[in-house]
Amino acid sequence: MGFISDALEQIKLGQYKNAAVILKENLEDAGLKPSAKIDLMEWIADCYSKEDEPGEASKWFENAARASLESKEIPQIERKRKAVKNLEKAVECCKTQNDIEGIKRLTKLKFSLTPNV
Repeated sequence: MGFISDALEQIKLGQYKNAAVILKENLEDAGLKPSAKIDLMEWIADCYSKEDEPGEASKWFENAARASLESKEIPQIERKRKAVKNLEKAVECCKTQNDIEGIKRLTKLKFSLTPNV
């Protein structure tokens, strides 16, 4: 898990894209729990967001949302909550780049998870 300290060092230096690359390189580590991978995806998305790359940030927030929904180690209600939170962030990223198709797709997915909202 030394890669986390490497990523944190890059963040301290303001090198968010470098931090995202480090995190992505370690995302497929067989020793990571699925919930830890979701956290890494969220962190990658945050790094791209801070690097002002909303397209990449949106993609990673969506990846985290989908991974949350597929996770068997997270309780059902928590899966949906995490997914909705990440989809909302993905939509915000799409809005900054005026990605109408992305907004529609993500909003549709979000409302399929929360039909009573």
